[in-house]
Amino acid sequence: GADGKRYAVSGIGQSLCLAPFTALGLLLERTAPLGADIADLTAQFLTSLVLFPAIGAAGVWVFYRLALLLGCSRRISLVAAALLGCATMYFHYSVNTQEQSQTALLLTAAILFILLYRQRRRSIYAWLLCAALGMCLLFRASSAPEVLAIYLVAVAGDMSAPEATALRKRLLNWVAASICGLGGFVVIVGWYNYVRFGSVFELGYGPSASTSLGGHRLFESSPLPTLAAMLFSPGKGIILYNPVILLSVLGVLVFCRRHKLLALVIFPAVVVNLVFHSFFTAWAGDYAWSVRYQAPMLPFLILPIVVLLSRPMKAVMKALVVSLVSISCVIQVASVVYNFNLEFSQNPNHCIIPDGWVWDWPQSHLRKRFENIATHIAGRRDFSSVPVAHEEPLLLKYNRSEQSVRNAYRVNLFPFKAASAPASARLFYPLLCLWVVLLMGFCLVTLRLIKCCLGCAASVL
Repeated sequence: GADGKRYAVSGIGQSLCLAPFTALGLLLERTAPLGADIADLTAQFLTSLVLFPAIGAAGVWVFYRLALLLGCSRRISLVAAALLGCATMYFHYSVNTQEQSQTALLLTAAILFILLYRQRRRSIYAWLLCAALGMCLLFRASSAPEVLAIYLVAVAGDMSAPEATALRKRLLNWVAASICGLGGFVVIVGWYNYVRFGSVFELGYGPSASTSLGGHRLFESSPLPTLAAMLFSPGKGIILYNPVILLSVLGVLVFCRRHKLLALVIFPAVVVNLVFHSFFTAWAGDYAWSVRYQAPMLPFLILPIVVLLSRPMKAVMKALVVSLVSISCVIQVASVVYNFNLEFSQNPNHCIIPDGWVWDWPQSHLRKRFENIATHIAGRRDFSSVPVAHEEPLLLKYNRSEQSVRNAYRVNLFPFKAASAPASARLFYPLLCLWVVLLMGFCLVTLRLIKCCLGCAASVL
């Protein structure tokens, strides 16, 4: 930064989300008979148990409300929301999150507000739309391309609509909503940039390139090969890691005919996001599971499935739906069994800049994850790491010790993770009780959801 201090590249939004839990950790350190390590660990556990899943659940709920607003039945909407939450890597990023689930929540809310504004013509929804888009910038400045795409299409759609309200009045309404909603958050981002780096336009990516990318520039990737890798590669392809997306392909044409305005909003956002990150040197967001920067687009990619679920299905289609959903759910559960950096620790040649390994099926992290689970069950875990011939520490490309692999190669679910951390011994049982209570609530909600899904399946069949 301008003051010589080191700052995170991430936006102020994530810091604001974590601030209450940080304050709780500091409070426990000062008032409770706990050491600094235990107090900090407690705050971390509560963050991972409460905050991140709550944000993910909020995103699923907003998606459910969006499906209802499109005219879907309550059961169809619940099934579609369950697919987003359990059959896509939205599940993974609700557990191992940076800013993906927050951005997904806000973008989905923006789409919801667009529909509410179109149906009810109330200015408050235009303001809420702009505010949701502005908050996206607080979490990740590079979400600006899709934010701009959604904003421009929403405004253009309203301006071109044959409404009774005067065009001038609608334009003034959008100007006011933009200034009061989006403008305030843009000012906050600019202020935060100025405080850190001495310029309202410096997001931090430029100064960080010399340290986080080993001297590489931010945009060095060839877009066409990168797009192919983002979509189809064994190592990173979003379709392979989320097979349920294939169902959206089957329903996309009907979806576009039924919901033209919505299609005009969400598909440009998806395309802009893909194209923008196809130029990005670290296009996968590594270390990460699949392509991290595309996770906020998953609600948009899943939405066309509601059309498919609303129609009667033949036997072949039923089998396809059940198969793809089942495979997708298994993949998402496997993704959180261990820490997402396990496969990177086992082969540190896979650094933060993806290269040819993403097209090599034996090196795919998806395949390696299931191999790791199988060897763990068989009691034959391997803690060795592939040697790195030419180390590049700035790219996280360096030789790993057996202990580093061992630390990553342990079950990442709460009770097991807490038990394996020496500092958590004193808090393990109180935290375990909290986890059990939350688990019981989760099981109750899941049973009700399954009941609704079975009812939905019966009506479709």
